[in-house]
Amino acid sequence: MLGEKTLGLSFILCCALSSSTFIRSPPPWPQYFSVSFLTDDINNTLYYDYSKNAQRVEHGAGNYECTHFYNSSHPCTLIFPSQGGMYVSIEAEGKCCLDIPDLGTLPPTWPQHNYTYLGVKSVDGVLSNGYSYAGGNHLYWVSMNNDPVLFTFKNISSQFWHYQPRTMVVGPQNNSLFQIPPGCTSKCNSGRMDYRNRFK
Repeated sequence: MLGEKTLGLSFILCCALSSSTFIRSPPPWPQYFSVSFLTDDINNTLYYDYSKNAQRVEHGAGNYECTHFYNSSHPCTLIFPSQGGMYVSIEAEGKCCLDIPDLGTLPPTWPQHNYTYLGVKSVDGVLSNGYSYAGGNHLYWVSMNNDPVLFTFKNISSQFWHYQPRTMVVGPQNNSLFQIPPGCTSKCNSGRMDYRNRFK
């Protein structure tokens, strides 16, 4: 009887130690979805549809993305059409331009490449697995239910994407979201760094 108890205790300890050191691979994104996220308490929305090789990011007024790169206090929208490139539209100012010609939509499997596992901790009140990319320049936290929780761009807190998992809707996105406004052909002068190699 004592031997059985000892064996049982050893099994429990073994399982506990194994689970504490288990490295969980990051889940891929859905093929298409929309989700809201906060940056500095400003509402923003990501529309993603890899079946169309396209995505759209709508940044709210006052967002760092709009003020820092495009010198605008109005909402700004980043459009990644199927043909490639990243376009910027500031509808309130009647402005649109091509910012990064070579930047396209990342595949839904991007989280699963070249990552370093950071372990588990509470992020925005959600128990999450963490992953580091590009030498620590980008951190990505995912809930135990595989919902995105937080994505960081370097150490600029105003560019931290605090996802709102309850707003995620999985499904094909409307083609109109990824259409470039007519006449949007000029090159932007944002001085932005080209991020096309950030996850390689």
